[in-house]
Order: sequence, then C-alpha cells, then structure tokens
Amino acid sequence: GMIRQLYNPSHPEHDALMGYQDAAIVMYVNVDLLPFLQVYHVDKFSHYVPLPVDTDKYAPPDLRMNDHPVFLCPTRHSWSEKGNDKLIAAFAEYTKRNRKAELRLCGWGGEDLQASKMMTYRYNLGKNVTWLPIMSKKKLITEYQRADVVFDQFVYEATGSSGPESMSCGAPLVSRITPEFFMRLHGSVPPILNAQEPEQIYEHMIRLEDEGLRKDLGEQGRKWVRQEQDIRVVAEKQRHLCQVVIDTFKEKRQT
Repeated sequence: GMIRQLYNPSHPEHDALMGYQDAAIVMYVNVDLLPFLQVYHVDKFSHYVPLPVDTDKYAPPDLRMNDHPVFLCPTRHSWSEKGNDKLIAAFAEYTKRNRKAELRLCGWGGEDLQASKMMTYRYNLGKNVTWLPIMSKKKLITEYQRADVVFDQFVYEATGSSGPESMSCGAPLVSRITPEFFMRLHGSVPPILNAQEPEQIYEHMIRLEDEGLRKDLGEQGRKWVRQEQDIRVVAEKQRHLCQVVIDTFKEKRQT
C-alpha cells in the first residue's frame, strides 16, 4: 500500500520506487493499486495476490447477543488514510438516535490518535466510545465476533486486512471501495456497504439496525471471503507466483 504515497519525492520511502522498477516481479495485495503500478510502469510484471484469511480461525460466533449496537473500527488513526474523523462524526450523529450505541476504537497507533480522542471529547462521546488496547490476533477475532457492524476505512478504494477478516467472522462491513477494481481482479464484488462521507456512514448505521440485513450481509461476506481470500486459495496463488519467479530466473540464466 505504500506505493500510493511514493509520488511525493519528499516521502521518506520514495527511493523504494527503484526497488519496484528493478524487481523481476511485483506482488500487490490491494485491488486499488494497479493504477499506481501503471503510473510507475511496473504493471506488466505485477501480479495480484489477495491478503490471506484463515477462515477456520476467523469464524462467526454461535450468536451475537448485544443489548445495544456495538460498532468496531480496529484501524489505526490516520485521518488522511483511514478517515477515522468521518466515522466519529457519523457516530456522534447516530448517538442522537440511539444513546446506548457503542463505538470501539483502536486506542493506540497513528499520527491522529490524539486528534481522534479530542474529537470524541468535543462531541461528548465519553460514555459511548471504548478505547481498545494493543491486542493479539486471537483477541481481535473476539472483537470481530462481538461487533454488530465493523467499519474499515473511508479514503482509499479498497479494504485493508480488517475488511476480509471481519467479513470472515460474519460481521457486516462498511468501507469505501470501488466495485470495478474488485470485478477486474476477482470477477465479483464483496457485499460491502460502500461509504466515503460521514452522511453515508450514518445512513448505513441506520440501515444496519435491521437484524435481518446484518445477518444476510454477514453470511454473504463470509461466503465471499472463503471463495476469494481463504488461506488455502491464496496459498495456491502464491505457489503459482513462486513458480513464475523460478521460471523467470531460469530464463535469465539461459540468456
């Protein structure tokens, strides 16, 4: 994902472009990265391999039994890359509708963590926001399983790792995506509620009060991840790519 930032010559990792351009093969894991690879003329030897998800471990709970809406956003606080401020603004509006709603946020990481905390303070959300500590993946799975709805990011045109992980756990997902990118690389679009602005996020919060809709999206999302990003599916793609690397190396040695 770092390649999204490398157009800026003052970026501390700008020299990484030379690594991309000198590589025999580039593997990328986010569906929105192909246009960036085209800009830097490395798309012809780039291969898309999605992030793997162990769908046996990332599994739905037997039952979600919250007595109030529980929203989860496990992403780091970078407003320019994740749009955490948009989610907080939408949630502040939603608490006017449901004062018992809870938003569980990452309590560590990101240059805008303090700004996010100040924003929740200004909106008087102290009783509605839970700040989560650093945790293991095992604990994160329990958070996905507890959440009624998971929110990923609202800036880029593809989900990060939180997206497929939460869908595998049967949680409805709200995030910004560009469906065409998924169609091009997967042949289908994951059942994600698309949102980019606070108003859209708020509207989805209201829509997802429907338990039947949450259940349907959760089941469809898990099915999609099992078909497209299960660890066994991705492992086969990686095995194929390793063979391509070996074959390319052999060809170069022969010339």
